[in-house]
Amino acid sequence: MKETDLAATVLQFLSGDGWETWQEVTLPDGGRADIVARLRPLVWVIETKTSLSLDLIEQAFARTHYAHLVSVAVPQAREPRHFARSLLAHEGVGLLEVRQDRWADGMRVQQTRRANLHRRATTRWTKDLCDEHRTALAAGSQAGGQWTPFRETCRRAADHVRHRPGCTLRELFDSIDHHYHSAMTARGAFAKRIEEGLVPGLEIRRDGRRLTVWPSQPLATASAPVDLPTGKETARGGLRVLGGKDSKDGGPT
Repeated sequence: MKETDLAATVLQFLSGDGWETWQEVTLPDGGRADIVARLRPLVWVIETKTSLSLDLIEQAFARTHYAHLVSVAVPQAREPRHFARSLLAHEGVGLLEVRQDRWADGMRVQQTRRANLHRRATTRWTKDLCDEHRTALAAGSQAGGQWTPFRETCRRAADHVRHRPGCTLRELFDSIDHHYHSAMTARGAFAKRIEEGLVPGLEIRRDGRRLTVWPSQPLATASAPVDLPTGKETARGGLRVLGGKDSKDGGPT
C-alpha cells in the first residue's frame, strides 16, 4: 500500500464524517503535517505512514502542540502492536488503521485508538489554511511542491498588485496578510526576493528612491514559487527589477 493511497482513504473517511481537510500543511515549527482536518472548534492533525515506527510516534507527539487531536494512520498489521499502542496512549496520540475491505472494492479506516484532547494546543496557524492546501500536493507525497506561507504571500501580493498596479511596497504590505513578522521586515525581504528573480508575476520599478510594484509580463519559463529545503522563503520565475541597483543609502519604501 502506497502512502498516498493510504492518505486518500483517510481523507475520504474524514470528509464522510463532516471534517474539512487540507493536505501537506506547513506548521509553525517548520514541520509538515500530512493531513489537517477541522470540525469547529476542533483541529485534528493526522500523520500517514506505511509502518508504525518510533520516529512516527515522536513526530506525532510534536504535533500535539498545534492541534487538539493528533493521530497516526498506518496499514492494519497482523501483530497486536502492544508496545506501540502503549506509547501512543502515553503520548495521547490516536491510531487509525487502514485495511482492504473484502466486501467492497476499496479500503476501510478503523479508529483503533481515539486521540486525547489537547486543550492547550495553539491553533492560530489554521487561519492561514486555504484552498491551495487542498490541491497543491497530495497527502503522503515525499516530493516538494506543498503550499507554503511564502507562496501564499506571493499569491496575495500578486492579487493586490493586479488591482493596484504601481503601489509602493509599504502600501502593499500594509494592505495584505503575510507570513512575515512585520510589514517593515516584509518590505525588505520581499524586495530582495524580487531582485533575485525569485517571485513570479511582479516587477519593481524605481523612480529615484521610490520603489513601486507592477504586474510583469508572464515568462515562458516561470513557475509557481516553492520553498527551499532550508525553510527560507523562495520562488522560481519571472520577477525582475527595472531601473538599476539600489543606492547605498536607499531602501525599499
